[in-house]
Amino acid sequence: MSRAAHPTDNSPIERFFNTLKCEFFYLHDFHSSEILYRAIEDFAYIFYNHVRSHSFNDFNSPFQKRCF
Repeated sequence: MSRAAHPTDNSPIERFFNTLKCEFFYLHDFHSSEILYRAIEDFAYIFYNHVRSHSFNDFNSPFQKRCF
């Protein structure tokens, strides 16, 4: 997240955390913090960046937009 008085970085981070909560966290039960940590890593690095389509990328994933 951005430093104080730099609000431009805040909106993408808030959007990511909203997606994380709505599309992932609220839909699953986690029995330990280690399982939760690994699942969040998988969501962020695999699903969110390589699989999930984003409307601002013409419905491509960030990986697809960057590489193709």
